[in-house]
Order: sequence, then structure tokens, then C-alpha cells
Amino acid sequence: MDAASPPPVNLVANGTFETDLSGWAAVGGASLQRVAGGHSGSFAMLVTSPFLSLGSFGVTDAPNWVQLTTGIGARYHFRCWVRAEIGAGLVSLQVRESNSTQTGGWISLSAVSLSLSWTALDLDVVTALNGSTLDMQVLDTPAVLGTAFRMDDVSIVPTSTTVIADVSSLTGDRAESPGMHPNPMGAAGASFVFATSRPGAVSIAIYDLAGRRVRSLLGGHAGAGVHAVAFDGRGDDGGRLRDGIYYYRVESPDGTRSGRIVVMK
Repeated sequence: MDAASPPPVNLVANGTFETDLSGWAAVGGASLQRVAGGHSGSFAMLVTSPFLSLGSFGVTDAPNWVQLTTGIGARYHFRCWVRAEIGAGLVSLQVRESNSTQTGGWISLSAVSLSLSWTALDLDVVTALNGSTLDMQVLDTPAVLGTAFRMDDVSIVPTSTTVIADVSSLTGDRAESPGMHPNPMGAAGASFVFATSRPGAVSIAIYDLAGRRVRSLLGGHAGAGVHAVAFDGRGDDGGRLRDGIYYYRVESPDGTRSGRIVVMK
């Protein structure tokens, strides 16, 4: 992150559990406990599955930390750190947008296998409704009875990347050709263009050559038509991506599309 940039604003008032578990509630009959041994601080939240159950369980924010979004196209980056405590399972971070008249589906990060090492879950959400709230939950699908996991350092940070619903600012074949424009991408950033034939959930992620996800560029709902997302050349950690070759993957109601991009400063 640039030295002159202000620190990001975390909308989660209690994401480190150093004092208590206020602002959080159990899901699927889980039990919640504040325990010593956090990711960065002294404490973490321990989430334990209900007795003799292999059903999904976890934790949700209650009330929602994002109670009123700033309108359509607002972008929020969700992050939490998790690690296994007992047993094994797949854990995912999910977010759902709703307002007084509509409720969207859950936008979910692909489930990751729990291990004894702390693992970050990241999810970017772009709002599609006016006057909406964002509900988050972290769910574990256990592989064995008696599974439990720890969660710590939860953050929700508003970011500047937004969906460009009107692509008239893009010229030439950039307004129609899917993918990153320009490609190679320089220090000024780029626009990622995609199209869907019908409305639905859309996610865009960027991966390095080793297959590691370095940026969740978009997670949300989009209407039918051509859209564009601004990309600032940064990873999920806020740092600029190194020069080199990367791959993108778009998942939409039309299926999955992938391609190659080049980053050059």
C-alpha cells in the first residue's frame, strides 16, 4: 500500500475478540466461545459444531456490521482468518445483500480445507441494491463429528473499485471484447469487461501462475448485458501485483470463462 494512503476503515467493531463476542451469533446450532490464542492478538473465537451432528454450522454477524450500504455499485472487501481446532471440514465465507423489498442469494468464497495453520478467507462484494444491508456468515461443513474451528481478525473494508454499469466510457472493441483492457496492464490500471445473457451471481478472480488466488475482483449480482469492473493492479493484501503473467476466471449464469492477463508497470 502506498505510504501516503490512509489506513483502511474496518467496519467490524469487534473482529478480534479481545474483550468479548458481542456482535456475533451462532448458526446451525454451533456454540461460540472466546479462547486464548488468536491470529494476531491474545484471543480468538472458537466455533464448535453441535453434538453428534454433521450439518453445517458457523457464525454470523448480529446485527449486520454493514447495516446500510452506500448504494448500487459500492464495493466491500470481507476478510477473516480461520484455523482448525478439532476434526476436519471445509469452511467458507458467505455474504448476502438485501433491502426492504429484495433479498439476493449468498455470494460465497470457494470452501477451503481447515488446517492447523491460520488461513485468510477473502471475498469482494459489489452491491446491486439501493438501501441495502450485507449479512455475512462463516460456515463449516464438517467431515467428522465434533469438529471445531477458530476465527479471528475479521474485517469489512469499503474499497474504491466499482462496477461500471455504463460502458460508454470504453472505446472501440473494449466495450464488447471480454477480458482486461488494456492488456498488458500498466500502472494506470485497467477495466475488466464481461457480459451476461441473464441476471445472476457473478464472480471474477485473478490467479498467479502457481494457481494461487491473488485478487477477488468481484463477487455480487449483475444484470444482463455488458459490464466493466475497474482494476487497480493490487492484490487482496493491498499491495501492487508484481510484473508478470496472471490468469482470470469469470463465473456467471453463462458459465465459466478464463483467460490470461499481463501486468507491467
